[in-house]
Amino acid sequence: GCGHFFLGSQVANSGACPVCSRNLEDVHALDNVLELPDAVARRAGRISADEEDRTRRGFDVEPYFRYGSRKSEGELKAGETAIGKLVYAREGELILVNHGFRASDEKGFRYCAKCRTWIAGEESEASHVDEDGRNRCTAGGTEEDVRQGIRLYVHGFHDFLTLALRAPDGVDPAEFGWSLLYALAYGFEIAYSAEESEIGCYLFCDPEIEGQIRLLLYEQDEGGAGLVNHLTE
Repeated sequence: GCGHFFLGSQVANSGACPVCSRNLEDVHALDNVLELPDAVARRAGRISADEEDRTRRGFDVEPYFRYGSRKSEGELKAGETAIGKLVYAREGELILVNHGFRASDEKGFRYCAKCRTWIAGEESEASHVDEDGRNRCTAGGTEEDVRQGIRLYVHGFHDFLTLALRAPDGVDPAEFGWSLLYALAYGFEIAYSAEESEIGCYLFCDPEIEGQIRLLLYEQDEGGAGLVNHLTE
């Protein structure tokens, strides 16, 4: 709930979150995940209707973080009053997880393990495994060969910072958090002449503590260019 992630063997070996101290016994781990390798894009003169549809629908992509050893902490103060805790991570770990189409009720993607084909949805899967269907699996795959709920992710090392604070009483935490997050992100871009594509941001609302939110600001480029470090100074 706070945005910290566990990967691989850490899932089974972690009893509590090191960031928010939440008990992880009732937190479900995702089993069907696939890391995307580095890829090279090339400009195409035309795109297919499928690509246009993916662009229109968009994806539900969420970042998650792990501070690492090179971190520094501080407080955000209004006068003498501390109103938030700031943590800056130099080349901390970041994963971006694609949970599926933004406009769909289904979480994750479908994949045929027989022919290694991505399947768009329930109707496409039905025709893919139908023995008499026009779009029958070329490798003879069945329903048992179709994996559902697959999340895709990329893993890298980025400079980022988190700001944990409480929303004012009587204010919706999510609305307040997103408003503050975009104000900080846009103000940062203006102050340091940064491009919008250089800085990413996300909001986490802590389910254990009412009104508690955590803002994440991170550099999009892996390795870090020192942009976010300016904000800590």
